[in-house]
Amino acid sequence: FQKWDSNHVVWDMLASAYSRCQMVLDALFVFAKMKDFNIRASIILYNSLLYKLRDTDIIRDIYDDIKANGINPSEYTNSILIDGLCKQFSMQEAVEFLRGTECREFGPCVVSFNTLMSSSCKMGYIDVAKSFFCMMFKYGLHLNVYSYNILIHGLSVAGAMEEALEFKGDMEKHGLEPNVVTYNVLAKGFCLLGMTSGVRTLINEMLHKGLNPDIVTFKMLICGYCKAVNVNEGIKLRKENSGHKPDIVMYSILVQGLCKKGLVELAFQLYKDMCYKRILPNIVAHRSILKSLCEKGYMCEARAFFDALLNCDLMDDVFLGNIMIDGYAKRGDIGEALQVYELIKEKGIMPSIVTFNSLLYGFCKARKLDDARKLFDTIVAHGLIPTEVTYTTLMDAYSEEANIQTILELQAEMKARGMEPTHVTRTVIMKCHGKTSQMHESVRILKNMLTTGPWPDEVSYNTIIQSFCKARDMKGAIRLHDEMIDNNLLPSRVTYNILLNGLCVQGDLKYAEKLFSSLEDRDVGLMKYDYTILIKAHCAKGDVNKAVGLFKKMIEKGFEISIRDYSAVINRLCKRNLLYGPYKKRNLLDDVKNFLHMMLSHGISLDLQMYSVMLNSFRRIGDHNSVFQLFSLKIKCGLDTGSNCG
Repeated sequence: FQKWDSNHVVWDMLASAYSRCQMVLDALFVFAKMKDFNIRASIILYNSLLYKLRDTDIIRDIYDDIKANGINPSEYTNSILIDGLCKQFSMQEAVEFLRGTECREFGPCVVSFNTLMSSSCKMGYIDVAKSFFCMMFKYGLHLNVYSYNILIHGLSVAGAMEEALEFKGDMEKHGLEPNVVTYNVLAKGFCLLGMTSGVRTLINEMLHKGLNPDIVTFKMLICGYCKAVNVNEGIKLRKENSGHKPDIVMYSILVQGLCKKGLVELAFQLYKDMCYKRILPNIVAHRSILKSLCEKGYMCEARAFFDALLNCDLMDDVFLGNIMIDGYAKRGDIGEALQVYELIKEKGIMPSIVTFNSLLYGFCKARKLDDARKLFDTIVAHGLIPTEVTYTTLMDAYSEEANIQTILELQAEMKARGMEPTHVTRTVIMKCHGKTSQMHESVRILKNMLTTGPWPDEVSYNTIIQSFCKARDMKGAIRLHDEMIDNNLLPSRVTYNILLNGLCVQGDLKYAEKLFSSLEDRDVGLMKYDYTILIKAHCAKGDVNKAVGLFKKMIEKGFEISIRDYSAVINRLCKRNLLYGPYKKRNLLDDVKNFLHMMLSHGISLDLQMYSVMLNSFRRIGDHNSVFQLFSLKIKCGLDTGSNCG
């Protein structure tokens, strides 16, 4: 600038240009030089610097400099400072500054109040935001649509939809028409509550007022449908939304919704549609499809998809690798899980503690406890810290081996690391004590949980009840069931299944029948296994009439009956047959034949195992007629006819 007239305008423009180009340090350098040369900066430059530095503490120094130089701040200056203070969570300072502007040339303005309202809503202080809203009326300010939208958005996110709609009505009373943003924030609120009908109503209202829903509106509705597992409506809406080009967010919402519903095949079709339209799928789509494929057991397809992502360098983090490893581990395929682990390491992706937890689970499931322990010992070497899940997974494997000593050592190590055992960890310890017949220790742990926490859940009680049942202490098991109810924990179908099985194993069929009847009366939702437990017990006792009655009731309830269910009854009746004299034996074998006819009438054919059991029973009592009938049935059913009937 040697040959230029280097006046304050040139310096001002230079600093402002640097500021607008995101070169804030250069702008500050020029600003400092201006002070050295006693060149006075304009309020425009100050505002520009304030705006660019509003996330930092420097804004206070710049504002003090404005006052020190006798420059009058503009309305915009005050608004920027308030915005900066709010962004730095200095709400109290922002409010005090606003109050200090009351007697100045540029007092509180709508923009400043909007900023305070927005910050309050983001921090969850809706009541504070409403108080700022009321203060605007007190100062005689004319509220704009943006003011209402801020408050409506805050209320919608908080789930206060009734109040949000009231403010929308108030907005219209004051002559302000809701815009697309107003409807979108309301739609967001309905979507968060899963009220898709509310979103539909808003869209209809928008159309009635001549407003065109934008892509954000449709995203909200699609998201709402997908969250409500009504993906078909979401796909239908995507087709209706032909006026707006679907983007990555809309596709990802649909893919995620389809996967949650278990429709991974449709999700993959949509994924391919994205690729065809050159919309690059994001991590949400990749994660949803891979996870759904693994959950459905489509491991070959999941691996092919995973390998494709890996080869295309579409894997930036360990999340997808964790899904794949977890999928293999849950199926006991630890070899494949380790192979994926090596692949992600080769790609330079660092494993997380979740990776190790899944591998640990895989080793434990495969009963490779030595390998599991070796892996556990290498976690710290990888710069990771074992979590409660890590310890509990390993402890659970040792509990299956009834190795209480190692479990207690792991618990001590856990506490030494500053970790308190969770209710799941304590449940695992109780299970192991039950396996070693140390019922008093299980009860002691349960009592400690009830007094000092963590509070036991249904699984905790089911575990200890099962231990009592296996120990044939049914009084103790029933006492725990009653205690469970007293502690406001509702026994589940699993709880009652454990009790029924325990009573039947102990031979207390009278109490088992009483419990079964009470569950039927209360409509607890008995499972098929509950019926089969009692049926087998009655067969073992030789009470065929009750077994048949329950079996028929099981069929009436709509449970799927297989040959295994018939085999279980027939095997027990044939076994029971060996204990009686000839007359009683013939009666029991008549019951066997009746069960066989019932099975055939339901379209279930005889198999070789059942044939062998029945043949031996008929031979033992010398019932040759039944032997020949059975042999004929064997031929009719197309079974192997290599052996004769004699």
